[in-house]
Amino acid sequence: MLKDGHYTLAIEELTKAIEFDPSKAIVYLMRGGAYYRKGDHDLALPDLDMAIELDPDIAAAYYNRGSIYYYKKMFDRAISDFSHALAIDDSDPGAYHNRGCAYIMKGQYDKAIADITQSIELDPSDPRVYSSRGRAYIGNQQREQAVKDFRKAISMTSDPDVISKAKEVLRELGEG
Repeated sequence: MLKDGHYTLAIEELTKAIEFDPSKAIVYLMRGGAYYRKGDHDLALPDLDMAIELDPDIAAAYYNRGSIYYYKKMFDRAISDFSHALAIDDSDPGAYHNRGCAYIMKGQYDKAIADITQSIELDPSDPRVYSSRGRAYIGNQQREQAVKDFRKAISMTSDPDVISKAKEVLRELGEG
């Protein structure tokens, strides 16, 4: 149901599962994920909190909660949750990327570059990650590295959104 985008139906079914057995962390994680994907972040947070309370070793619960905190511009909390997720599973490129983006928002560019570089090492196929690192390089006054990353992002995709944003930054840098 979740993979098909039927979030309301999934929430209803998961609520029934919780009523039947409220001791399963995975069910709270899944319902929190459904609320998140539906855009109901304030409803997702208590479910993710409960998933973590029931099983503090579920990296996805920290990752999802960190994503909500990032969306809410609560960057310290987002960084903390992405760090918890990575302490459980340090092979998740998304957690490194998202923590790096939170560091960018806090102006901590060296940490952002380190995290986003780790994300790229784990999965070099996502052009958006190169754009994110390019933004960190700009913040860190490393113009040449930024230009390389934005050009790399453009060369890797046909996604018009990624391309237009990267080209816009390159123009701002005098490279477009």
